[in-house]
This record gives sequence, C-alpha cells and structure tokens, in this order.
Amino acid sequence: MVRTATAIDLSPYANNDTNEIQTVASADGSVDVVRTGDDFDLSVAAADGSETEVTGAGINTVSGDGTSASPYVVTGTEVDGDITNEIQTLTSTDGSVTLTPSGDDYDLSVAAADGSETEVTGAGINTVSGDGTSASPYVVTGTEVDGDITNELTFVDAGTPAATGTTGTNTGETYVDTLTGQLYVYDGTTWQQVGGNASPDADPGFQTMKFKQLLQLTVQ
Repeated sequence: MVRTATAIDLSPYANNDTNEIQTVASADGSVDVVRTGDDFDLSVAAADGSETEVTGAGINTVSGDGTSASPYVVTGTEVDGDITNEIQTLTSTDGSVTLTPSGDDYDLSVAAADGSETEVTGAGINTVSGDGTSASPYVVTGTEVDGDITNELTFVDAGTPAATGTTGTNTGETYVDTLTGQLYVYDGTTWQQVGGNASPDADPGFQTMKFKQLLQLTVQ
C-alpha cells in the first residue's frame, strides 16, 4: 500500500504577528523581570520596612531607614532643656480651689469669704446663733445666771468709796473695799455699808457669792 503525502499550509500561522513574544517590563521597578528563552520570571522583593516613610515634625526628629538593621528612631527634643517645668496634674485635694483647664492653661479660683468660714462658739453664760454671713450674722447672747442684773459686783477697789472717789450711778450697784472686805451698796444717793469682813477671802469666787447673798438680803 502506497501512501501519498498531503501538504499542509502553515502560512496563516507563520505570518501572524499577534502571537509573538511581547516585551515584558516593570515601569516603576517594583517587579523584577527575568527572561529565560521564551519564558519570563516575575518577582517582587519582600518588604523590609524601608518602604514605609516616617517624617519628624515639631520637636521630633527621625533617624534610620525602617529596616531591621536600621530601625526608625523618633527623638523628641525638650525645647527649653528642662523637663521639670512641663504641665503636671493639678488638683485641689480639699476642694477649696476650683481649677478650670483651658488648653495648657489653668484658671484657679477661690470662693469669696462670706463670714461662715469663721467659727464662733459660746461658753459659760454665752450662746451663739447665726452662721456669720451678712444674711445671718453671729449673735452672742449672755444669759444672766440668777435673772437679776442688779446684784452683780460693780466696783472693786482698795479703800472706801469715798477714799477712792467711786461714784455710784444706779441703785443697787455694789462696791467692795479689798483692804477690809467691806461691801457697800449704792441706794441711789450714797454708799451704804452692808456686812463686811475684816480680812478679804482668798477665794474671789466664794467672796463674790457671799457678797451676792448679802446684797440680796439687803435689797429684799
């Protein structure tokens, strides 16, 4: 059996320039292109940190390139060379000062005194009312212990009223001569002797009590 060869026309393929190897390139150089015959090997370099840009501003400066071998170092430089004068935390532990921040500034204010910050306490026969403000001033009231203001010792001096020149004004005023312990009561015109003691008592409180008792007997 004899076979006859058949001719094949390959001209349509040989003359077609659309299937040729094209030029392969990386315009910005971010891709490496390696040609081997009709093949191309494309690769991208691994990130090493340098592709990230860091820029300093204000008091900060930047050194290094961002790689592991030379990391970025951001350095802040103290402007006036003193780190002790920076803004610290400001507080008023007892609340007596009001602090109002405004940016880097603080407005400090203290409530105006109104009198209530002053404390007044009564003792003995005195009592205190009010809170010290202009609306409610402190009022100190002394209460007469026995209810009679005419039986108090009014004058005390060394010698008789005549000798010391003591003049009475109101009926019931008293005078004690500390030299003799003599008690005098003013009757509205003259000093009248009431009882007496040749030697004054060493206890003024006890002596006062005796004078009051004598005076009460005299007034009655």
